[in-house]
Amino acid sequence: MNASESCARGDLLSLESFTDACTLNDIIYYEISVRRTQPASSVPPAPEGGDQDSNAAHHEVQLMSRVVDGTLEIRARLDMTGPEAEATVDASALFSLSDPSLSPSEELQMEFARRVGIMVIYPYLREALHQSVAKLRVESPMLALLRAGQFSLSDNAPEA
Repeated sequence: MNASESCARGDLLSLESFTDACTLNDIIYYEISVRRTQPASSVPPAPEGGDQDSNAAHHEVQLMSRVVDGTLEIRARLDMTGPEAEATVDASALFSLSDPSLSPSEELQMEFARRVGIMVIYPYLREALHQSVAKLRVESPMLALLRAGQFSLSDNAPEA
């Protein structure tokens, strides 16, 4: 039995079979915003060889998931605060399910989002952040590497 037949029967026993039943269709941006918080001349340079943490950018990622009309949406919101700017990137990866009537369990959606979905959407968040920050001519933050499963889902998905 192939993954589509397994999904159609509701026998989603593994993340692997569910992943086989999903096809990435689109990336949708809900928000890309950046604003300078300091005039360029007022940000002191980082001390040489010293602690640069005070000038480091800090970021947070929220991850959400939902299924609507045979489409699985994995939505991620990246909020970054740095010494010169603040930015937000909010985007979704839309996956069609092999069977539109498929209703994966909340646990399976969460596992897919944490292990597969975030790995799909994160490069888009990173690119949008770097591109928008570069337009302000401020230092682009270096985002940390992702580890599969490091994120958990937020309780409430924002409205589209």
